[in-house]
Amino acid sequence: MRRPIPDEQILDAALRVIAERGYRGASTQQIAQAAGINGVTLFRRYGSKKAILLAAAAREAERLGVGAIQHTDDLVKDLTRIVDVFAQHAHTRGRVIAALLSELPREPELAEVVQYPLSVAHGVAGILARYQASGQLRPGPPILVLMALLGPIMMRAVAGNVLSAAMLPPFDSRAYVATFLAGHGDAGASDATTPAGWPQP
Repeated sequence: MRRPIPDEQILDAALRVIAERGYRGASTQQIAQAAGINGVTLFRRYGSKKAILLAAAAREAERLGVGAIQHTDDLVKDLTRIVDVFAQHAHTRGRVIAALLSELPREPELAEVVQYPLSVAHGVAGILARYQASGQLRPGPPILVLMALLGPIMMRAVAGNVLSAAMLPPFDSRAYVATFLAGHGDAGASDATTPAGWPQP
């Protein structure tokens, strides 16, 4: 008797197919084939392509949240962890993120999918707000500070889809956080987080 295909395998297959074909171009049959199951089994388990994507988005958001939404009272440690988590996620899921964002204006049902990453974004923005309240980050709307922190990471992931690896320098999260704090941290924080011997941002 064949062992049941785990949900992880199906969700990973769905994200691969959507990354290659886009949400509109991906079919449940293609997802089933990529997952190694038949279309009837897939439909019985999830019911629709949207339901599969919602399950995948919920899983990805949970993984991001577990890694990123932690407050330790160590600004540099927390920012570096957040940056590392999102950089890794952007590296592994950059193509599917780009595909979904490009289709969002034309596919209203994707708005529900976006709620999952938005919940993580608000959680991380809450951490930034606590550091603003303690005076370690400069004031301003926390969501905009979050965009300043993570925006370049997402752009790097998108660029990685069209540029060769040799054209992009290795990513150094400590140097990245030091550069960020030079513009968004207080003077003491930005000085303290730039390692000795590294160029000042």
